[in-house]
Amino acid sequence: MLNTEKIKILVAVPSLECGGLEKNVAFLINNLNLDKFDVFLVIINNKNPYFPIKIDKEKVIDFAAAGARKAMPALIKITKEINPDILLTASNHLNLLCAIYKHKFPKRMKLLARESSIVSQNVKFGKFPWMYNQMLKHFYKKTDVLVCQSEYMKRDLHDNYGIPDKKIRVISNAVIAPDPPKGNVHSIPVFISVGRLRPEKGMTEMLKAVSKLDFPFMLHIVGDGPERNRLEYLAVQLGISEKISFHGNREAPFAIEEKPSLFLITSQYEGFPNAVLEAGALGIPTIAYRAPGGLVEIIRDGENGFLVNPGDPIEFAQKIKQALHYPFNAGNISQRTLANYSPASIIKKWENLFEDILIQR
Repeated sequence: MLNTEKIKILVAVPSLECGGLEKNVAFLINNLNLDKFDVFLVIINNKNPYFPIKIDKEKVIDFAAAGARKAMPALIKITKEINPDILLTASNHLNLLCAIYKHKFPKRMKLLARESSIVSQNVKFGKFPWMYNQMLKHFYKKTDVLVCQSEYMKRDLHDNYGIPDKKIRVISNAVIAPDPPKGNVHSIPVFISVGRLRPEKGMTEMLKAVSKLDFPFMLHIVGDGPERNRLEYLAVQLGISEKISFHGNREAPFAIEEKPSLFLITSQYEGFPNAVLEAGALGIPTIAYRAPGGLVEIIRDGENGFLVNPGDPIEFAQKIKQALHYPFNAGNISQRTLANYSPASIIKKWENLFEDILIQR
């Protein structure tokens, strides 16, 4: 390839609905240097778009398919039409399908797969986990590079699926300081949690934990999902419904009326949660379960939050109490978060990866 040629990249994603995976894909596409990269985007189904895309509209293709498997013939066809140097897929199911059908893609094209969660944990919530794990072990090695967000995810791919270290690249999420809260003064502690309301997010345990607090507080839960109705009912059963506010999806989740005292997260596992980074960018400490994934790499006990043994709502409530009186330095939390996960440094890592993989071709 001549130096004057742009590197042609085709990104494939299941959707652009509200979620961490989709947010990071939109961030990448919107920030790549278009003087060096010619970027196309394929969306399996874009019926509920949430994140805007800034590249030319003719380079954004919506298959409007009923799932990734049914979209594979169209994806194979479009790779032959566009003839990209790199196909970057994002989501475990789509990654696996592309690895299975790799022999049908253009031979010169490199396949990069981005993982957004802990694979060995994520498959437990799907159908036929044993069979799915076997397929991952067999086909995932066919990708040219697997991109993950944390060292934990890298070890998971190596130890459980036999992916060689040389095929795995760690690129964490970037953080862009979110819109700040509208006010800074509050008479009672204010907590916030942001994420999809799904079983693996452990919101049941969060509600049980805050129900044990013996002082007034307000917990804002931003996000939506299949667990919402059950969680709202649980708040009533626990006698804390007046202390819990369910906001649904919000474009600016932290722009609530008052600045939160703490960010709370009780996930059973996490890849590299954007909301924790955004809380840190605002100087808000986090109380989190010491769960598999990137949380233990983001949170430094006593510096920007506290980690709690998973499945222990009582200890979680105790750490909330401790944190409210702990001398966290909001300025230091914000400064370190923005420095460690700056958009410029993360984009540079992606651009270097794209260039490196083509040098190896």
